[in-house]
Amino acid sequence: MRALCAGIIAAMQVLSLEHEDWRCTLRPDLGASLCGLWWRGQAVWRSTEAPLALGSPRDSACFPMLPYSNRVAQRRFEWQGQTHELAPNFEGSPHALHGVGWRRAWRVGSHEPASCRLSHSHVPDADWPFAFEAEQTVSLGARGVQLQLGLRNTDTRPQPAGLGWHPYFVRHADSETAWDAQGHWASEPTGLATDWKAQGGLSGALTALGPWDHCFGGVQSPVRVAGGGLDLRLDTDCRYMVFFAPPGRDFLCLEPVSHGNGALNLAQPTERGMATLAPGESLLATMGLQARPRTGAQA
Repeated sequence: MRALCAGIIAAMQVLSLEHEDWRCTLRPDLGASLCGLWWRGQAVWRSTEAPLALGSPRDSACFPMLPYSNRVAQRRFEWQGQTHELAPNFEGSPHALHGVGWRRAWRVGSHEPASCRLSHSHVPDADWPFAFEAEQTVSLGARGVQLQLGLRNTDTRPQPAGLGWHPYFVRHADSETAWDAQGHWASEPTGLATDWKAQGGLSGALTALGPWDHCFGGVQSPVRVAGGGLDLRLDTDCRYMVFFAPPGRDFLCLEPVSHGNGALNLAQPTERGMATLAPGESLLATMGLQARPRTGAQA
């Protein structure tokens, strides 16, 4: 047992990045999660100074999601005439959640003072029946924090593919958010998407918006979050975003994703943004975050 524990501890690794006002840490072994993100010493995403103490990506600052985000209903989907059933990966839920990348260790491809590149190779298994290569890059610079996530189909068959991130923004008593969108799908009690509502985006204080667990479509950058003396701007090429703001918690999630919730369970997954990748084809997504002192009352 002692030798096994020593091997597990040796596999843990923390990468630190720093550039001018920005600092972040990552755990490649913990699903390529960011463990903390700070601007001028203030936590922007939920952060810890003890990254090795984290036991799950769901306790981190942000983790990547691929080859799908959100839920696959009843852990089962149809693809090109074949039924695929996925192994349970989320305790207490009948559905599969957020893909496989967040539950696997990633390799370090490069690590510089202000940037790193991580990769993961997946072989078909009970969690996902297709082979793929994934890569995440994180860099700090003059434009703030820049992340890129990519997935390449290394299987011999076409496969469905989606990706995105799950950042946990620090929630303050005066937090506000604003973005433009075409509408949203709400979530039923077990987390599955309900009917589409062409309601547009949101703007206002979280205390006025109420609890949310919705997926927005037709999202336009920038997405703004203000509070705690900061004004944050999130830019992404993803056109879907999950807004998760549970009551009584110290975080809010604005998750840029390449497809809408429930896409993989539709007869035509591409109608809700799920990509079809032929062997050798790739899917890419980007997310950038900038910060400045908050000077007004509006996000």
